[in-house]
This record gives sequence, structure tokens and C-alpha cells, in this order.
Amino acid sequence: MKILIFDGSPKEKSDTIRLTDAFIEGLNEKKDNTIVKYKVINNDIKPCLGCFSCWNNNGKCIIKDDMEKILKDMLQSDIIIWSFPLYYFGLPSHLKALLDRTLALTKKSIVEVDGCFYHSFKDDIKDFKTIMICGSGFPYYKENFEAVIKQFQNSFHKDLTTITVSQTPMLNVKEANVVTDFLLKKFISAGREYYQTKKLSKETIEKLQKPMFPKDLYLKMANNQ
Repeated sequence: MKILIFDGSPKEKSDTIRLTDAFIEGLNEKKDNTIVKYKVINNDIKPCLGCFSCWNNNGKCIIKDDMEKILKDMLQSDIIIWSFPLYYFGLPSHLKALLDRTLALTKKSIVEVDGCFYHSFKDDIKDFKTIMICGSGFPYYKENFEAVIKQFQNSFHKDLTTITVSQTPMLNVKEANVVTDFLLKKFISAGREYYQTKKLSKETIEKLQKPMFPKDLYLKMANNQ
């Protein structure tokens, strides 16, 4: 398989990409996949102009930047992983620009599925699976992630897996290594499961998303830094 990873963190050392790398370690344990990773912020990706020229030009965007190569990689991929920290309950702005520019992969016609209206992907686009791994510095509250989960559900309607992890700054706290190392091992195991079944069970996702520390303890640690 060809696995494409978008590292959406602006930081050189990302908490979320550590989880994603652990997942890839399990997913690519047999070393039989092609891995392509983009550090998104280091690429020239201009905002979508909303001109819709791509719909009238066989999917070719009039903007000449790194998205041309990125779109080609997306078309060739079997699995696309979006790895990013939660920024104001959504995607970091540079990653959102990339998502907006995937308009070039869609059709002009509007369709309705389960009360949601969207532009579906072109018929000749290879089916690919999408995984969203989103980390947050909040204690776990479902509401913190609801907006970005909904955005991915509306953008990638089938074969979507969403993993949301709270308290990720603890990955940089040496004293918390006993706990965070256990979480990283769970991500490696989840990668193995995905390799075998091309999906994750509900039980596995719940284990990945379980808060590492009780809410009150985490808040005390986070607010005293």
C-alpha cells in the first residue's frame, strides 16, 4: 500500500505526530508499504481562491504551488492520514488550506446523503481510506472535538477513521513517561490491527482515546506549568 501522511503541526516536535509515528510503526511492521510524509507547514500551499476553475479544467488548479504534487500523491494513495493538533476546535490554518484545495478532486454536481450536501469525489479517483489523528491539550471532553470530526465526516464520507487524543502535551513531560509510553504502545498495536483488518474496532478506538490522567489531576498539572 501507499500511505500518505500529512503532519499538520507547525512545531518541529509534534505531540500528535509521535502518536501517528507509533501507529505507522505497527501498520508498516512488515516494511511492505510505501510511506510518504509531508510536513505541511514547510510546503508552499496558497489558499483556495474559490474560482472553481479546477472543475472546468480537468481538476487542474490555476494556482501553481506544491499542491500540484500533493494532489498527485493523494490520487495514488491507499491510505491518507491527517495528523494534527486541535487549533480552536479545528485544523491549523496551513492544513485547512490544504484541505480546501482538495476541491480539485471533486465534482461540480451537488449530492445529498443523510441530510448533508456535498461535492463527491470524481468517479475516476482511486478509493482511499482516511484516518484522522487529532491531539489536544484539553482534558477529554467530547465537545472539544465535535466540530473537526464533523468536518472530516462531511469531507471523507466512507472509509473514515477518527482518533482524538486529549492531554497530548504530557508526551513531553519526562515524569509522565510510564503513562505516555503505554499510550504509544497502544498506538503501535492499533497500527497492526489496521494493517490486518483495514479498520479499527470500537474497543480499540476507545482505548486510544481514554484520558491518560484524571481530569482534576491533569488540570492541576496543566495550569501550574
